[in-house]
Amino acid sequence: ALATAMRSGIVEYRQALDWLAARPDVDPRRIGLIGYSLGSMMGSILAAVEPRIGAVVLCVGGDMFRGLGKDLPPAGREAIAYISPSLYIGRVSPRPILMINGKADNVVPEAAAKLLFDAARQPKEIVWVEGGHLLKVEDGKRGVQWMAVRLRATGTATTGD
Repeated sequence: ALATAMRSGIVEYRQALDWLAARPDVDPRRIGLIGYSLGSMMGSILAAVEPRIGAVVLCVGGDMFRGLGKDLPPAGREAIAYISPSLYIGRVSPRPILMINGKADNVVPEAAAKLLFDAARQPKEIVWVEGGHLLKVEDGKRGVQWMAVRLRATGTATTGD
């Protein structure tokens, strides 16, 4: 059920990008993605298949699915493969990725965050902040500022400044 929901969610996000890119008040060369928790996992997949996204910030994200399928029947393993963000994120390059993760996150463990980060290609960076799954406002602002700089510098991807 989760795999089906994630697949249909990616389709819907791509439709939303169609709408966003068609708006006269949006520069389609300056679209970025910020995902939080499950949104980071889905954002990893979306950015991999969607070249219109020019920069990616993943907050408290990781890949908690990879490795779960070893005890499942083939159909279950295939479903897990569809939603394992670490199998997709390498395709985001050469667009930049910033991951912001909490050192004490009890929802997305450090190993899951590192799995996703290690699967990404350059340019990429990861920031480990104090705290858990709920980031502080200043950590979120850091991601927004990082993205604004990347999108302005490349001219390839947000909505107005």
